[in-house]
Amino acid sequence: MMLKLLGPVDAFQVLNEKFQLRTTPVVQIGEIFLISGMTGLDPATGEVAHEADFKEHARTALDNVDKMLRAAGLNLDHVVKVKAYLKNTEDFPVWNELFYECFTEPYPARTTVGAPLVVGLIEVEVVATTQPRVVR
Repeated sequence: MMLKLLGPVDAFQVLNEKFQLRTTPVVQIGEIFLISGMTGLDPATGEVAHEADFKEHARTALDNVDKMLRAAGLNLDHVVKVKAYLKNTEDFPVWNELFYECFTEPYPARTTVGAPLVVGLIEVEVVATTQPRVVR
């Protein structure tokens, strides 16, 4: 099985420099793709986006995940596992609502935990495959 490291993704160069990230944003192992945790940061400025509005902040994090997937030739329909780390567990109902807006049945497996995040209100990492969960 071949291991392929994809990155850095040009759209996230500002974040890489601002936070001195030394990570591979996308790792491919055969038909499986591991996407590093994405936060609600604006990739163009490196600033926290919509910090006063959790839902929009979380949507930015998912948009960032989607950009990583698209750089690998995939999209959210290819996601089979979602891990979300919430700074405030009280935001879970809003995260849950957004999850159902962004993903369709059959839903990906998921884990959501509270965590003392370094930046932002949420961090989302995903596992995707070359085969989409659904055909739209």
